Amino acid sequence: MAVPALSLLFLQNRQVQTRVSKYLTEQLAEELQVPVSISSVSYSFFRRVQVKDLYIEDLYGDTLLYIGLTKARIKQFRPEHKGLTIKKVTTEDLFMNLVIDTANVVNLSFITDRLKNPHRPPELKPRIHFASINLIDSRFSLTRMDPKTSKTPISFGNFHMRDIQVSVTDLEVARDTVRMHVESLYGIESSGFVFEKIETDMSISRAHMHFYDIAALAGESDLRVPLLAFNFEHFSAFKRFSSQVDLKFSTRGSRLRLKDLAYFTPEIPELLDEILIDGDVSGKLNDMKGDDLSITFDDRSHLACDFMMIGLPDFSNTFIDFNFKRLNTNFRALNMILDPQGDSSSLPYPWSNFGALGFTGNFTGYPDHFVASGLLATDMGRMEMDLSFKPDSIRGVDFLGRLRTKDFKLGSFFSQEEKLDELDMDVFTSGSIDKGQIRASLDGTIDTLEIFNYAYSNITLDGAFTNHTFEGGFSISDPNIKMDFQGRTDFSGEVPVHRFTADVARARPFYLNLPQSDPNYFISLLLLINLFIRANNLCAQ
Repeated sequence: MAVPALSLLFLQNRQVQTRVSKYLTEQLAEELQVPVSISSVSYSFFRRVQVKDLYIEDLYGDTLLYIGLTKARIKQFRPEHKGLTIKKVTTEDLFMNLVIDTANVVNLSFITDRLKNPHRPPELKPRIHFASINLIDSRFSLTRMDPKTSKTPISFGNFHMRDIQVSVTDLEVARDTVRMHVESLYGIESSGFVFEKIETDMSISRAHMHFYDIAALAGESDLRVPLLAFNFEHFSAFKRFSSQVDLKFSTRGSRLRLKDLAYFTPEIPELLDEILIDGDVSGKLNDMKGDDLSITFDDRSHLACDFMMIGLPDFSNTFIDFNFKRLNTNFRALNMILDPQGDSSSLPYPWSNFGALGFTGNFTGYPDHFVASGLLATDMGRMEMDLSFKPDSIRGVDFLGRLRTKDFKLGSFFSQEEKLDELDMDVFTSGSIDKGQIRASLDGTIDTLEIFNYAYSNITLDGAFTNHTFEGGFSISDPNIKMDFQGRTDFSGEVPVHRFTADVARARPFYLNLPQSDPNYFISLLLLINLFIRANNLCAQ
């Protein structure tokens, strides 16, 4: 016992500590071939080591690592078993400065390359275990020598974190794998974004990066991620991340604020405030699929779907195939997505009458040209659609395809319940929607249209309509009326205008619920109408 005690007293001597500091500095500098400095190293009872002002320079003459103060307590050191156990490490005022050069090489690589020993079998590599690590008041910087102009507040080509506080337990380096439990991580990015708390179990090797049970409070978001896994052949695969790194991602009950996402992703439109997400995503970024996704937004809207996306990160040329198992929303929320700059508090007539919306079907195509097919259920009735859409920055959204309705409450939709009732039709349509205003042509058949409680049948339609106008023609071949109509009706102004020609081959008003008491009465006529109302007076030609 006398020899260890004398050795400890010897190491506590200031001159000895100075010589030890100088020796360690020279050895580390020689090994790394860069300037290294340490102001002091001290060793005290109970295997406590303290290092002050550790500085390591990179190959460009800039700071790679600086640690103001490091305190460590060594629990066990067994060279014969290639094992080192450190009970606790505390560092204060750490600054890590990573720089990526124009050849995409990180300034830390000269150290990692020297530490590599590919000829040593993994089982002979030392095992190191840290029971506890704490980083206090630290900083981190990641910059590129050839930075690209960033479109987001946070850029990983110019990333700076300050006020970093980290608590890690059970960090183990064994064979080629590093494992640890991050109890908490706090930091503030230079953009002002706050990583309030991040907790996770993680495992890193030369072929994977796995994060388990992530609980993250970042910005105003609360993320719960059971699994985030990256699998690859080598770390160099991250240079071609979209095609060479396999991703697995699971989330359960994560709450994401879109204004937080805008820090990382360019051109995020202000569509919604926040979304709640459950589900699984897997595959490479350029060939990705999602299973059992559940997304809740706008408090009253919910989407359950699967998806496949091929082509990311080039979103404009990405093929998308969404299977909508269930979408429950309302026109107000949908209008916010289609027209984020519009006034959601005042919805245009008659779309506000749609009420609740439910959709099951598919969305297939590209962001600038896609097809939506499925069943749309609303408070007004059901619609089957098979429509192609082409969003246009000038004209809104162009559409083309087939639309069928069943028991659609046309009178309620147009707020004309006393005159109109249900509509069953099968038509081909084309047109556009822009800021709630619709322009569309219709060509097809109307099986049933109820007017004044009479169900007209066998109607063919060929015309164009907007929110307030109709222009074109239709023909009716009903048991109680045969008529051809051609003309225009316009309710867009203060004065309604009707200009049309109606050729009534035969009609039986009594059965049509028109003002006529004689069931045997019928009419046949040709009408040429030019009708409008002015100052409460009916004017006609």
